Amino acid sequence: MSNATAIGVMRTALQQFHYTESPAGSNNTKYGRWYGCNHEPWCSIYEVWCGAHADGDNPIARSTNAGDVQDLTVKNKGGKYVMQKTRSNATKAEGMKKAKFGDIGSFDFGANDGWRDHTALYVGDGYFIEGNTSFDEKGDQSNGGAVAYKKRPSNYICCYVRPKYKKKDFYKPTKSYTGKIPKLPADGSFKYGDKGASDLQDALSWANGYKIDGDGKVGSYTFAEIVIFQVTWGLVPDGVFGKKSHKKLVELIESLADTPQKPPESPKTDEKTEDDILHHPKLYKAKNGDLCYDLSNHQGKLSLEYFKGLKRQGVKCVILRSSYTLMAKFQMFEDAAFIHNIKNAIKAGLHIGIYHFSSAVNPIEAKKEAKFCLKIIEPYAEHIDLPVAFDCEFGFETKNGKPRFTSKVAESIGRSGIGDIVEAFYKEVKKAGYTFMLYANLSMFTDYMPKKIHEKYLIWVAQYYSKCQYKHPYYLWQYTSTNGKLDKNKFGSQLA
Repeated sequence: MSNATAIGVMRTALQQFHYTESPAGSNNTKYGRWYGCNHEPWCSIYEVWCGAHADGDNPIARSTNAGDVQDLTVKNKGGKYVMQKTRSNATKAEGMKKAKFGDIGSFDFGANDGWRDHTALYVGDGYFIEGNTSFDEKGDQSNGGAVAYKKRPSNYICCYVRPKYKKKDFYKPTKSYTGKIPKLPADGSFKYGDKGASDLQDALSWANGYKIDGDGKVGSYTFAEIVIFQVTWGLVPDGVFGKKSHKKLVELIESLADTPQKPPESPKTDEKTEDDILHHPKLYKAKNGDLCYDLSNHQGKLSLEYFKGLKRQGVKCVILRSSYTLMAKFQMFEDAAFIHNIKNAIKAGLHIGIYHFSSAVNPIEAKKEAKFCLKIIEPYAEHIDLPVAFDCEFGFETKNGKPRFTSKVAESIGRSGIGDIVEAFYKEVKKAGYTFMLYANLSMFTDYMPKKIHEKYLIWVAQYYSKCQYKHPYYLWQYTSTNGKLDKNKFGSQLA
């Protein structure tokens, strides 16, 4: 995969706005835990984390002395690791005129001793998104415990370093906007923490080409899109959507309002439209209420007679686990019973679907999981006529350690971030020509997933109750879960 873009890394960094270490003063952060060097000053660790969780290979290299901002390293053109310039040989850049969006700035907070106290990612017009600093000028600037957005005076800057980003222009819309034009609140601006911003979120999603979950609150994800919109259109990126930002957005919407839209191009012969993927002839059309069993290595390697017995009982469909990711670390495995069971399911004449148990915490991992799953099922592709599912559920502690994907992690990622993880898996499944399905329990769908996710994907909801209480149409409802026995599911009305 090519290197991440400056836009991708900076979007990831801005989405972390207001993250704080816990407890205060501990340097205990998700960035340090991921890096393998927790409880250390983490401004540069945060930047490496952002590079690793963006849209490509990490362009910001790990430090050779983790946690030490004086030894932060980046990849040069030759791919080697090189140390940042120090004050003694830096070009001071006279203010910040020479700095670019996505540069890493190195700071000296007044001692003028050539020793770098802090690093931060540069946005523009003197604004930085910074890890491990305070929200104001009163707190510790180089070990303040939070991700903050600040405007810095130029005399603090020692130098800048440019990571090896993949070049990508800022997104600019070409199709007209069909939603409501946002109105500014009484005080004339939307800022972090404000509510009532649903129309703004929809408009920024259109303007920036990046979907924000429309919960109406200006959280870190909406804040990130405000800043990116301001940078894209040459406005001062103060992170507050005020009158100038509003004026530019309205001008942009109105300029495209009468733009004639090109008719959609006919898909190439080797490509499928989204409608083809969701409703292609290969997908078996089950009836509402039909039974379907799902199984994995937990049920063992089942005999051909067992599968034939299911069919005699009126069960026409099974969904098999092809693969899984460990809950404690990102390591993927083929289900030990998969090949045995799919061969017997095929011989028994059953309709077959697939699922992968995920522990992905970012889109890059989800994409790797999808490719791993698809490689395993490829030899049986002609027999798979039910969806390929992404199994998204919280982990629990095992002999391998504590789970990576928990409710706290999901809260920090946010609804939109989880939506991005699902989308990454979906795109690979779609590209391979299968129908995609999303599995989660009712609580996960209600409390953590994007609110309109049912409008895009087939839904497989787990709720072990006398009736399914999911408020939207669903494709499958898993209504039993038992150790060693096959879990039972009923088809719903989503495609009926």
